[in-house]
Order: sequence, then C-alpha cells, then structure tokens
Amino acid sequence: MNRVGTEDYVTFGGESFVSDPEGQVIARAPSGGDCVLHADIDLGQVKTCTAKKYFLLDRRPEMYPSL
Repeated sequence: MNRVGTEDYVTFGGESFVSDPEGQVIARAPSGGDCVLHADIDLGQVKTCTAKKYFLLDRRPEMYPSL
C-alpha cells in the first residue's frame, strides 16, 4: 500500500508496483490518484530466481527469530 496526495508539507506520489521474483515490475499504479492495483504472479519462478540462487544461500536464520 502506498499513499497519494498531500499531508502537511509532504506530497506522496502513489505509484505502487508489483514485481516478480526477479525484481521486474509487472504492474504499476498511476501517479497522483487512488488506485487498486491487481497483478497475477507466478510463484513457481521463486524456485529459480536470482535471489534464491545467490543471496538466500548466505542467510543466517539462527541470527533472527523465526517468522
């Protein structure tokens, strides 16, 4: 969820987005207005995504509580 509009002296632009497991943007909400953004994603891509192959191998779950 993202904010849009002006509150006090801060302007929020909106433009929420959905990305696939590789980080590619597959849907983007327009700027400056309210919007409900929907997108279909393929969770099967998680098995072969770059993050899983290169970054998640180095994680240390013993260093943080389980989610």
